Amino acid sequence: MRIVPVANYYSKLPLNKEQNREWALLDTFDWFSPQYDNPQSSKTIKQWMVNANLRDIEVHKIKNGHLGYCGKK
Repeated sequence: MRIVPVANYYSKLPLNKEQNREWALLDTFDWFSPQYDNPQSSKTIKQWMVNANLRDIEVHKIKNGHLGYCGKK
């Protein structure tokens, strides 16, 4: 038998059980596809949101990346 690691956690996002499962699968794929990994700084992410004319922008550094919140203008 083989074991394939899969991200297993409950996010702090307002996700239901199925959405949380999907998020974990996406995170697992991200672990195994680092050739597409291009980390950005909080400052860069915030600037993208500003450039997109979004409002109420918040960007937080979290364990494995960043989490951003915003609204439309």
